[in-house]
Amino acid sequence: MERKEEKMNGDPNNLEQCWFSYSQLAERLGVCERTIRRDVDEGNLPQPIRIRGCVRFDWLEVLKCLEARKTA
Repeated sequence: MERKEEKMNGDPNNLEQCWFSYSQLAERLGVCERTIRRDVDEGNLPQPIRIRGCVRFDWLEVLKCLEARKTA
């Protein structure tokens, strides 16, 4: 099972495609899940996509958004 999750989420330190749920993304960014939801609603984070019925964030898109906010 661990291998399946590893394949789904990838290695966050590797810049390949990684997918995170709301709770995983919140943990990764050090905020609560509600903050992630609010940032998505306000357009500060990209909209998640559905993969086989699961809502996931593209880590590379999240990084791009965070970098854009940082330089703005």
